[in-house]
Formats: sequence, structure tokens, C-alpha cells
Amino acid sequence: MTKHDEQKNRTNDMIINTLLSLGDTKPLSKISVSDITKHAKINRGTFYLHYESKEDLVAYLESKLLDGIHQIIDQNIEMTMDRSFFLEGKIYPVIILLIEFIFDNQKLFKLLLNSNTSILFRDSVKVLLQDIIKQSLQLSRQIKKEVPDIPDSYAFDIISTTILAISMKWLENTDEITPDKVARLMMSSLFLSPYQMLGFD
Repeated sequence: MTKHDEQKNRTNDMIINTLLSLGDTKPLSKISVSDITKHAKINRGTFYLHYESKEDLVAYLESKLLDGIHQIIDQNIEMTMDRSFFLEGKIYPVIILLIEFIFDNQKLFKLLLNSNTSILFRDSVKVLLQDIIKQSLQLSRQIKKEVPDIPDSYAFDIISTTILAISMKWLENTDEITPDKVARLMMSSLFLSPYQMLGFD
């Protein structure tokens, strides 16, 4: 890697880190290119050497996170839909890895999943989660029991929405519970009804 490439990467990291730092005090919709360049102490021309706009920067970051989720799913999809994991108190490896990935990128996830930002990223994450469920069902050797009153599309949406809601709630304060506990909570949400989670039989 040349010195020019190293400098380009450092500047890019500075732009991203500045965006994340600004995200601690204001929603993404309120952050401008001027805010980023001012706090990063670079000129606008330098920013535009890397990104066409703030939206281009956000699209890059969203793609980076979605690619990371894709990779985790592709490499760990086979070990899901096995109820014995839950009965034995184990967690699907894919859930553990997803929680670790979210934790490692918590500031970025929090910024992009914030209710003040575009709903498109949340929808993209939901689609990925639904893909996990669909692929798991296809790989599962267990007999799938039909539930006539609940179409698959509704079940997929309910499960993916629950997982996403748990992740977003956790991102509000990751110090509240550990990554291991939130992974177990997510695992429980796949097998227990809301009434059972509240202590009702």
C-alpha cells in the first residue's frame, strides 16, 4: 500500500468516526457535510474526494453492515432451526455472531437504526433476518407443521420484527445487559410466546 493509499484510508476513517461522534449528539438527518468537515478539520473538497454526498457516505456504511450480516448468515446458517439447542440452554452460533457484530459496530447500528433516519435500512435488515428463517427452514430436516391460521409471510415478519426490536432496544443502552444475555433473550424469543416470557403458562 502506497503512502497515498494510507493517507486516503486515514482520511476516510476520520470522516466515518466524525459522523459517528456527531451521531452521539444529533440525529443523522440533522448532520450535514459541513458538520462533518468542520469537526474532522478537513475541507469540503477532501470529503468529496471520498463521497459524492452525505447520502453516499450513509449508503456505503449501510452496505458495509449488510455485507457483514450476509457473511455471518452464509457461514453459519446450517446450525439453526434445531429446537434441541433451546432445550439444552444453548444459543444458535448465528445469533451469537450477530450480537457480537452488532456490539462491535454499536454506534453505527444505533445511528442507522434510529427512528429519525430512513426506514429503508431497517427494512433491509428485516429482509436479511427473514432470509435466515427461510433458509433455515429449507435446510432443516425436521417436518414443518402447518399452522393454517398463520401464513408464512406473517410468521416471517413477526419473528424478524421481534429480533430487530430486541436489537434496537439493546442499542439504547448496551450496558444494561451483556451481549450473552441479549443473545439468550433473542434465542428465547424464537421459542417462547410473549405470555410465557412474562411468566404465564
